[in-house]
Amino acid sequence: MIVGPGLHSGASCRVRLYREPGPVRFKRGRHELPAILKNVVATPRCTVLGDGSLRLAMVEHLLAALYITGWWQDLLIEVSGAELPVLDGSAAPWLE
Repeated sequence: MIVGPGLHSGASCRVRLYREPGPVRFKRGRHELPAILKNVVATPRCTVLGDGSLRLAMVEHLLAALYITGWWQDLLIEVSGAELPVLDGSAAPWLE
């Protein structure tokens, strides 16, 4: 589990990654949001994914880490907030 503040909101967010069949997707509450291009709704100093039910900001560092590792299937990313933690501002902490 990773916990930290969002860069823009300062709000704390908890992130947990689970191996679960299917595409890489985010979950907050009961809503799931696949990490696919059609769900990119904004790029104002960060990447924002959304689908009308769920909107998540600052997903780019975690998604970059997943891309680097080649892990693009069978992952559920459970989040507690609307903005992922900034950590050190890179993908590196997500790889640790």
